[in-house]
Parts: sequence; structure tokens; C-alpha cells
Amino acid sequence: MTYNKFELILIDSGKVFTIRDLAVIWGYTELSKVQDLVVYYINKSKLFRLKNGLYSTVPSPNNYLIAQKALTPSYISFYSALKYHGMVFQWYDTVFSASL
Repeated sequence: MTYNKFELILIDSGKVFTIRDLAVIWGYTELSKVQDLVVYYINKSKLFRLKNGLYSTVPSPNNYLIAQKALTPSYISFYSALKYHGMVFQWYDTVFSASL
């Protein structure tokens, strides 16, 4: 079965992508071609720009997914990890991420 470029994104399990992620999924080595495709899909409202270089297939993805992709390598940590596992009872919307 042949898939178009956008369908290849949907097959991938993630909903938040960097330009480099999309280049790997689409099989391009030249980032300028990927950027042209990203602009095309943004104009078609199939991709959403979260910040420069970070895109999503949904308008407002999970904050944990954004935090993980915003800075790599990193991991969800501190209060956010405790909140996710139900070990704290105060609610804050900030997601904390640690990087090496």
C-alpha cells in the first residue's frame, strides 16, 4: 500500500515532531524540502506549528509530548513525574523537564 507524506506522519505513534523527525519519516536528507512540505501542510491545516521547528498533527497536543520534544535529550521529571503517577495532590499546569 502506498501512503502520501501526511499519512506517513499519522502512522507514526507520536503527535509532536521536529523537522528532523519529519525528514526521517519522509525519507529526505535535505531539510529545505521538508520545510516546504511543512509549510504546505500548515496551510492545509493538517499540521500545526507549536513553536519554531516543532509541529503537531493536533491543535493542542499533550503537554508531556511537547516537553519531551522541545529539548532533547530530556525527560519528564521532578513534580511533573510525581503528578503523572498520582503522588502529589496540588495541581500545576507547568511540565518540568530535565536535560543532561
